[in-house]
Amino acid sequence: MIAASHEWSHGLYYDYGWIVPPVALWLLLRRWNDLPGEIRMPGSRVVLGFVLVLVPWFVGLRILSEVDPSWRMPVGLCGLTAALVTHALLAKTRGLQASFGFLWITLFLASALPLPVETTAPAQPATHAARGFWLQLGAFARREGAVGFQQRVAREAGWLAPLMTIFNERQLHRLQAGPYASRADATSAARQLRDALQLVPAVVERR
Repeated sequence: MIAASHEWSHGLYYDYGWIVPPVALWLLLRRWNDLPGEIRMPGSRVVLGFVLVLVPWFVGLRILSEVDPSWRMPVGLCGLTAALVTHALLAKTRGLQASFGFLWITLFLASALPLPVETTAPAQPATHAARGFWLQLGAFARREGAVGFQQRVAREAGWLAPLMTIFNERQLHRLQAGPYASRADATSAARQLRDALQLVPAVVERR
C-alpha cells in the first residue's frame, strides 16, 4: 500500500485508493467478530520467527523498489508476501476455512493497486544535448530504470513528456527534461513538478 500511495495522491485513475484500506479494515474486523469458535493464538516463538524473517525481507524489497522504479517485481513480491502472511495467520488462529472467507477482502484491497500501464513511448537515448537549462530527474545504472521512471513521470505530468530525454553519460543513464531558455524557466518547471509529484529535480546547465 505504501508503494501505491503516490498513485493514489497524484494519479488520474486510482484516486479512490485511499478509501479502500479503511473500508477493507472495517470489513475485516466485522467478519472477524462474526466468526464462531475460539481464537487459537500462535506461540511466541512462531511470532518471533515471522518477525525475524519478514522484517528484513520487506525492508530489502522496499530498498530494491526505490533503487529501480521500473523493476516491479519487488513491489509485487511485497504485496504477495503480505497477503500470504495474513491468510496464514488467519488460518492459524481461526482455521483454514475462515481464511478462505477473507479472500474477497484481499481481492478488494488488490483492486486499488495501480496496474503498470505504458502511456507514452520511452524517451530515446541521446549523447548530446541542446544548450540551455535542463531538469535532471534521475540517474540510473540500468537503462530500464531510466525508462521506467520516464514512464511514471509521463503518466503524472504529461506536459513534461515531450521534453524528456535519456542521456548516456559516464556509464549512467540520466533522465533530463528541457532545454529551458533560462534558469528561471527551469526553476519554475521544477517547482511545478515538485507540486505535482513531490519530486525535486536538479537544474543543470548544458553549454
